[in-house]
Amino acid sequence: MAINFLPAHPHKRVGLSIKKVNIMHFSTLKKIALFSISALSFTALADESAIDTLWINGSIENTQTLSGSAQKIDEIALEQLNTADIHEVVTKIPGVYVREEDGYGLRPNIGIRGAASERSQNITLMEDGILIKPAPYAAPAAYYFPNVARAQGIDVFKGPSAVKYGPRTVGGAINIVTRSAEAERNGFVDLSYGSDEFVKLHAVYGDKLSDNINYLVDALSYSASGFKELDNGEDTGFTRNDVNLRFNWTPEVSGSTVHQFDVKLGFADEESDETYLGLSDADFAANPVRRYIGSSLDEFKSDHQQIHLMHLAQFDSGLQLSTKLYLNEFSRSWNKFDGFASPNALLDQVDPSDVLRNPLVNREFFGLLTGELNSADLLINTNAGLDVTDNDRDYRSQGIQVEARQTFQHQGWTHKVEAGVRIHKDYVERNHSGRAYEVVNQTLVDNGFSFTKDLNKSESTALAAYLIDNIKKGQWHFDAGLRLVDISSDFSDFLDSSRNSSNDEQTVLAGAGVFHQTTERFGLLAGIHRGFSPAGPAAAGETADPEESVNVEFGTRYQSPEWSWEAIGFVSDYSNLIGRCRASDPCTAGSSFNGGSVLISGLEFNTSYERKIGDFGLPINFNYTFTDSEFQDNFESGFSQWGIVNDGDELPYTPEHVARLDIGLTAYNWDTNIAFKHRGDMRERAGQGTANADFFIKALTTIDWTGNYYVDDQLSLQLKVSNLSDKEQIVSRRPFGARPNQSRNVLASVKYRF
Repeated sequence: MAINFLPAHPHKRVGLSIKKVNIMHFSTLKKIALFSISALSFTALADESAIDTLWINGSIENTQTLSGSAQKIDEIALEQLNTADIHEVVTKIPGVYVREEDGYGLRPNIGIRGAASERSQNITLMEDGILIKPAPYAAPAAYYFPNVARAQGIDVFKGPSAVKYGPRTVGGAINIVTRSAEAERNGFVDLSYGSDEFVKLHAVYGDKLSDNINYLVDALSYSASGFKELDNGEDTGFTRNDVNLRFNWTPEVSGSTVHQFDVKLGFADEESDETYLGLSDADFAANPVRRYIGSSLDEFKSDHQQIHLMHLAQFDSGLQLSTKLYLNEFSRSWNKFDGFASPNALLDQVDPSDVLRNPLVNREFFGLLTGELNSADLLINTNAGLDVTDNDRDYRSQGIQVEARQTFQHQGWTHKVEAGVRIHKDYVERNHSGRAYEVVNQTLVDNGFSFTKDLNKSESTALAAYLIDNIKKGQWHFDAGLRLVDISSDFSDFLDSSRNSSNDEQTVLAGAGVFHQTTERFGLLAGIHRGFSPAGPAAAGETADPEESVNVEFGTRYQSPEWSWEAIGFVSDYSNLIGRCRASDPCTAGSSFNGGSVLISGLEFNTSYERKIGDFGLPINFNYTFTDSEFQDNFESGFSQWGIVNDGDELPYTPEHVARLDIGLTAYNWDTNIAFKHRGDMRERAGQGTANADFFIKALTTIDWTGNYYVDDQLSLQLKVSNLSDKEQIVSRRPFGARPNQSRNVLASVKYRF
């Protein structure tokens, strides 16, 4: 199914192209979890001298005969969105939930089909089909996320269709598709300026160095002074830079084999005055964008380097072979408020969340956060101050993956067989050290007391292999496949060797799916697979069991020239759900917690309507997700999002209703679009019935407006207003207090193509 806006310019189509991709399932085997069958439904190349750049980038093709669901947001839709916030992009897709944190999407929180959104750690994240999280096995929380502004497409694989990619196959996967080097001169310059001194400069230039060598330079820089207001008047913004260089070499054909070699080099960095410290509810009501003095030293710095080497070969037999070698390195230093300290000790018994929930009861510690009291004036603990901890981490992710595919006929059936193997290794080294600061006349003064909180290393080595067969005959399309996984993990604590541990996980997964083209326009699909997420490395006694589930989806698909829709029901029956601890949680960073049996079910619906009315086009796109979640056990957990859990409790950060409606109007050289986005109520702690207001996020509906004017084929202008009604609301209270969504934001852009 495709959801598109009608042409607004003779050389442009503005819209969202949603394309489905294969799933494959089957259930099985003893202690089995992961299966891989999602699989892209590939066709043989029509021109054997051409190279399939979709496959080498891990992207998906447009087809209506898939036995499962996946969507693609294409380059034209991304251009219309004109955003650097991945949250804004994925709201186009049903079955995806987001939780705002900083207002700019710097550290995204994305969940798919009930999988927790916390730092996107329960989804598989890729760039051009390559694992791109800093340490996807050893530390899956994505503190690095590719800049969506430089993406050419976004693929979202949900449920069973994500299993091929691993290591997390329960909810789904996201693949960021970047630009390939092309043989013809091409490029653009895009300049944007907006509210809070937001500036974005994006320049792309590509050409050929010789008859068979192409190159592409992609440079991006964007920054803002921030929409929040520190009490001392300092900036609360950020600066991000991202430079990528890509070479493509297609040697002259020797014999009957065609080769393509790609080299991609990338560097990205960030400096942001970002914090986890929010506000009390009373202060939020008075000024939602205020920031206390207690966060004045908070600063996040990071840099990311990557080297990706890719080779694709096509043989005259139709066999295609892809090989990818990759190395990703990421370093981050986040100096931020993390609690309270006396002149020579941490005050761990004082929870900042409790202070902000009950500021009157905790008047003196609350006064330290706001700077209204000096440390020397405290009666409870004279000269107590703030713990400002630098969570310093270094990550590395590296590996090689080889994939092959072949299409053949057998007794009237068409088989598209795909197989792959990946050897991967990653690690994270944590050095979390802090200093105590006294509050003196609304400034923070170092009192000389320093301490080390964590000094450890988590590392994982993984071998994964899959085999998929996509079978077609007439109106029937079947998928079947297997995935094998072997993971070895180690945790080393350099402060306490008694906490050292090792963990080995092996699993074999299977699945199957079916699609039937019932009529020319209408089809039915169904599938089942076993979902799996590794527990990963953790300190001795803190390692949970792997996350395992049986996932089922079933649905219908319809397409006509003007109207198309897809409705898919899904059920994820977890035998064990995992919760993972962040450094800001009151538990050891990286530790995992068993959540027992959980049942998640829901419905995804998306539809598009395109109508031509005289010289105008009327495109309408709508997507909706309903989700129901229930714990199936009673237990008490050290994981702060769960706490005391009773049978029937809802999962935190899983809204029951999520929806987006886009209504557009297009003409020859202009278009406009208004988007209504709704996210339902969310709990911040497991529960049922009337929610405790201290652990509850109210529903939020916002409106965005965009207008484009196309001067000619090369020059275009855009004006965009986000959060048109300037609705400011609490979007998170974790870990420390209430934090807002972004205020109304106006952005003007000019883009020149050549």
